[in-house]
Amino acid sequence: MRVLALTVILCALGVLSAVYGLMVFSLRSGTAFFLIWFVIAALCFFGAFLVRRQIKPALWVRITAGAAGALLIAAFALSLAAILTGFDDKGEEGLDCIVVLGAQVTAEGPGNVLRYRLDAAYDYLAANPGTICIVCGGQGWNEPASEASVMGDYLVARGIDPSRIILEDSSTSTLENLRFALPMIPDGSSVGVVTNNFHVTRAVLMAKAEGYKNVCGIAAGMPALWLPNSLLRETISLTLHRLAGNI
Repeated sequence: MRVLALTVILCALGVLSAVYGLMVFSLRSGTAFFLIWFVIAALCFFGAFLVRRQIKPALWVRITAGAAGALLIAAFALSLAAILTGFDDKGEEGLDCIVVLGAQVTAEGPGNVLRYRLDAAYDYLAANPGTICIVCGGQGWNEPASEASVMGDYLVARGIDPSRIILEDSSTSTLENLRFALPMIPDGSSVGVVTNNFHVTRAVLMAKAEGYKNVCGIAAGMPALWLPNSLLRETISLTLHRLAGNI
């Protein structure tokens, strides 16, 4: 009975992972990270096969896998805790400048993830008329225009004065967003980095590593349905950037 129950649970988790992967794919985020859910699904089905056949790996394999799994879980837990600390960052009032990090754009305009960032930037700019805004992002192979130009058009269409918007349209990553925007910011300026809630902690840490002195995060929202994918991706990214010395 225990074998049957565990087999059913693993198969159910595999199906849920595959379905969720398809849902994330439909978001058109511009990355291939959704594929990890199919990898997880395959591992669940493989585990179900082993359980059903009552195949036990060698003891050394189980010990090694268990130790590696414990280390990964500990690293992910630490990264996740750090990520959650930036979830509700609102930034300081009266910042000299905000930097809006780029994300996928389509022929219809900003993608789903980017729209949340731009709406948060609009709210801040509307409440702080003395703040300028740098929108970041070049043109990817699957994008109709540079992310910065689409972002600027979106904010202008909502009523932000074009003179308050500066385009940084050469970058291709978060690191380059921050690196290329920095020379556009006057020395001594206070800066807010606008990005989705799950991304704030890493973005601020990377900004400080790039030389930003007076910087804070401004968290935009994110649909709850996509948070598991975003949090998993971000825990991996944060861990890798720490290992690479970028933060």
